[in-house]
Amino acid sequence: MLRTRRLFSQSSSEPDAAADHATPENNVRLAQLVQAYKSHGHLLATVDPLKLAYSDPLRAPYYVQDVPVLQPEYYGLRCDREMLGKTFWIGNALEPLLQGPHHKLSDILATLRKVYTGNIGSQFAHILRPDCVEWLNRRVIEHSMVETSPTEKRDILSKISHATLFEEFCGSRLSGAKRFSLEGCEALIPGLEALLEESAARGVRAIEMGMTHRGRLNVLKNVMHVPLAAVVHQFQPYLPDDDEHPNNSDDVRYHLGTSVVRMFGYGSGTRELRVSLAANPSHLESVNSVVLGKTRARQFLMRGSIVEDDSGANLVGQTRKRGSVDYSPSDDAKRESMAVLLHGDASFYQGSVREVLGFSNLRDYTTGGTVHIIINNQIGFTTLPKESHSSVYCSDVALSIGAPVFHVNGDDPEAFVRVCRTAAEYRQRFGRDCIINLWGYRRHGHNEMDDPGLTQPIMYNVVNRLPRLMDLYSRKLVHEGVVSDQDAVESEREAIVDSYKASFSDFWKDGQEPRDEVTSYWNELGMLTSQGHNSNRIARRQLLQTTVTGVHAELLRSYGRAIFTLPADYRFKVHPKVREVFQQRLSSIEVGAGKTIRWATAEALAFASLLEDGFHIRLSGQDVERGTFNQRHGVLCDQERSERGNERIYKPWTNLQLLSWHQEDIRRDLVKRANSQALLPSTTAGGYSKSGKGSGSTASHADEETDFAAGIYNFPSEKEGGDHLPETDFYAGLYRFGGDSDPATSRSRNGHSGPKVERRVVRPGQSSLDSPSEEEEYLDEDEVKVRAHIESELHSIQKGLSRRACDLRNLRKVLRWREPTGKRKNAPELGIMEICNSPLSEEAVLGFEHGYSLYSPNIMAIWEAQFGDFSNCAQTIIDTFIANGEEKWVRSSGVVLLLPHGYEGQGPDHSSAKIERFLQLCAEDPTPPLGSASLGAQDELNRLAKVNMHVLNPSTPAQYFHALRRQMMLPVRKPLIIFTPKYLLHHRPCSSSLDELGRNTRFHTVLQDPAHDGHGMQRRNVRKVLLCSGKMYYHLAQKRAALGMQQEVAIIRIEQLSPFPFHSVRHELSKYLYNNDAPYPVELVWVQEEPKNMGAWTYVNERLRWVLVNMPLSDVNMSSLLERPSVAPIAYCGRPVAASPATGSFELHRKEMNDIVNAAFAPPKDV
Repeated sequence: MLRTRRLFSQSSSEPDAAADHATPENNVRLAQLVQAYKSHGHLLATVDPLKLAYSDPLRAPYYVQDVPVLQPEYYGLRCDREMLGKTFWIGNALEPLLQGPHHKLSDILATLRKVYTGNIGSQFAHILRPDCVEWLNRRVIEHSMVETSPTEKRDILSKISHATLFEEFCGSRLSGAKRFSLEGCEALIPGLEALLEESAARGVRAIEMGMTHRGRLNVLKNVMHVPLAAVVHQFQPYLPDDDEHPNNSDDVRYHLGTSVVRMFGYGSGTRELRVSLAANPSHLESVNSVVLGKTRARQFLMRGSIVEDDSGANLVGQTRKRGSVDYSPSDDAKRESMAVLLHGDASFYQGSVREVLGFSNLRDYTTGGTVHIIINNQIGFTTLPKESHSSVYCSDVALSIGAPVFHVNGDDPEAFVRVCRTAAEYRQRFGRDCIINLWGYRRHGHNEMDDPGLTQPIMYNVVNRLPRLMDLYSRKLVHEGVVSDQDAVESEREAIVDSYKASFSDFWKDGQEPRDEVTSYWNELGMLTSQGHNSNRIARRQLLQTTVTGVHAELLRSYGRAIFTLPADYRFKVHPKVREVFQQRLSSIEVGAGKTIRWATAEALAFASLLEDGFHIRLSGQDVERGTFNQRHGVLCDQERSERGNERIYKPWTNLQLLSWHQEDIRRDLVKRANSQALLPSTTAGGYSKSGKGSGSTASHADEETDFAAGIYNFPSEKEGGDHLPETDFYAGLYRFGGDSDPATSRSRNGHSGPKVERRVVRPGQSSLDSPSEEEEYLDEDEVKVRAHIESELHSIQKGLSRRACDLRNLRKVLRWREPTGKRKNAPELGIMEICNSPLSEEAVLGFEHGYSLYSPNIMAIWEAQFGDFSNCAQTIIDTFIANGEEKWVRSSGVVLLLPHGYEGQGPDHSSAKIERFLQLCAEDPTPPLGSASLGAQDELNRLAKVNMHVLNPSTPAQYFHALRRQMMLPVRKPLIIFTPKYLLHHRPCSSSLDELGRNTRFHTVLQDPAHDGHGMQRRNVRKVLLCSGKMYYHLAQKRAALGMQQEVAIIRIEQLSPFPFHSVRHELSKYLYNNDAPYPVELVWVQEEPKNMGAWTYVNERLRWVLVNMPLSDVNMSSLLERPSVAPIAYCGRPVAASPATGSFELHRKEMNDIVNAAFAPPKDV
């Protein structure tokens, strides 16, 4: 018995005497039948053009022809002539098709079959929103009423003809080439065209599209309107890269994408629509999350992204319930940018599709609805639906998110066009996903060289007898009189073929590469892509400037004060442990000296400085708001209060929206820059003249700070019933620049309450207190005017400008110009920080963030794994997009992966981020060619631009700080893989000083031994050099201190693994290996905590040997360093070869770690 028949085979009551006429009971039974048609009518819909769904014994259990619940007898309604002629009450259930509430049973049944069991089968009864269900039901009824106009029918025929003849043309002229033909589903082309047209008419300005390879070339030609020459060009043999003509792609033709601008409408109603088709790998559905990420990024940047409520709750430090204030794209932005995903029927059941569908209604991942189109060939490679999924339809997985599903017969292009228009309207109206299941077939095999008859003889006996859709539809239009005769049809076809032939023979002259919107946008911003890597070398000065990533200490303190200062307890109850953590972080930035900056503090300061530079940051992953290891606390929850069942949350990052630069820092920089060019008329010993009249009086800093805050924040008082902090308490709670929380106890040197700030004095004739560095640029005339405007406005604020006049908009106008701390100048506005807890998914979330990073180089998209081990669940995205997307498709990405890594006895699944896997994916020659350029720092800088990924294993908070900033300061975007610590997050020795983050500092690819810094005599006594990376340093340093071997053993940390820092490693090793006076041989040992077949050993071994052999100092005359008697080969020290990364026993882990450390400090072997 059929699966569905079993499902609905419950017996109902037998017809009784009361059912012999139209009684109220029969009306109720009829209402049940109508509802059954709405819910299950799609099971009888004629959607299969092959008509095999009911005859094939392998497929019958999943596609049914007779559904008991759709029979009147199931409800006790007889269908004899007498009953069919009776009148029943049906209300408005079938309006406007049946007007009025009373109709004959025969008319009702005929209408039900016409509406719900025709060439369109609709599934929407599972949706829980009544407004969506009612709207969809109305549209389904209208589908059976609407007649396609003759003009539109001719247009549909033309598009089908173009699609069919394109496939046949490619098949004849490019025989033997795989093109993954669309034949059998040609209705896709007019349907997609209708979807784009309807979307543009309803306000969509941009569409991000992703699809599998089936029909991709046809879509490029007939929907994206890419010239045939450009499409055909992809079939030409690939040539090796050349400086003059770099290869634009290293992938197959049916994986390529492009971006175009389409125009719809006529005259004044013309609308522009940007359509981008993403490149994708052969992992069919992995592109879906990438497309959604690109769509979300486009929505984020398209228009105003800050959503404010009427109370202005997005002011600094204000608490809110989850969702009341959001940096998500606005509803208008979501309506203006849409994602369209095309799937295969067999692949729609993949896990990546389910993960992407799960994004539909998540606040931090939704794109306002996605239109999904399934190109249903009713077969996989050679796999039938019965062997592909366990449900009635391949689309049933989408029912979990409450999306409507339309099943459409592929031989009815008019029905498909109507459904595509309905899908666009539904998406724009309700902002939810919509699924279209286009039932067709595959005329050829999986590719054109495959014979499908070997495994599906019955199906392809039917397929081979089927006429082309172009012929079927043209005969229909001739019969209807829409087209005059068949001769006219043939003439049009000949014209189409002639145009294809002309384009093909002339493609070298007319062919142009399709315009790529994203690449063009990046080029306009001056970002280098791989297209220029082979012919353009990056200037040394440019890279040196962008790799200086330090930030002025006073700026870092102002950022820290804004982030780590919490509201008072009586307004927002922060967990005591969290408050203590924030107090410690606040104190750490106030300390003038010493290593007090921990890992999370450095991360927060890096993010803040990047936001100040105008970069947007999106950090997502599982538990990233708090941090897996309780380290970040990016979103705080009120411990006592909730609003409407939602926790009240506080985001410290919002403080930066107004306190972007402390006004004392603005004045300080203004005086230094302006006075250095004698722009200020006069200054005094007591301060600078704000009015230009030479007055030496200055207002107290506390007073001007209070006025400044009061002018910005127009808070209602408690008497007025305001829900905000009083001004005094707000100042004390949020602008507590000192260590005391009580404003009464916080006194500056002049006796006034407020922040303690060093007073700058600039005397007449003095250039400035801080001389500008050689690389600093002075202001031009326009910038001087802006500075003067800022000074005037700040002076007005200080003197008591009306509080209500200084609202948020005016303040942003005042602070619009900010001196960037890095490369980007004149940033338009402060960047936005998003911290998003992700669903329990790795592949789709990482793909989403990768897509997010593709859209703009000014967005820092970060994915943090809960544990680095879990990145293996996202290996498809890493292997096919991140590692080689730039080489395959010329798509630059600056996505950042934070992968917690470290052996702490937590078992094989919570210890290793698989460093070896990422290093194997790095396209870098382990033995670069010799030459002058490869012997110095210049080569290391060039390698940053030429390698495909940057892989770092930083060991200090300062290094982590600089790594994050360098990622955005560089003129190129490369994926950045950072192996972050777990144990070190709260390890006191793992600290940095604020000066290590300050001006003129940068990321160091190799860290020298701090015990030997500046001590040449100590280096002379070194007998062993330990090389390591990351967390291992602290184990070695602790053991060395316990043994008192600082003079005998040196420890060098390689912080950047890819691109390998050949020059820096040579420079550090030369301090020990090129000592001709050294009385002892020097032993080199690589130490790691991973097994020998894992970690970085296999990667660094060959490179270290190359350094020793081929990179001696210029003043040392030797042909091979390894031949020198005082140098031994590189030894390995770590865990032995193992299949499992780590042990789950803490005791065994400690023993293994002790063995590694003891072996590292064993007496060196004499050579």
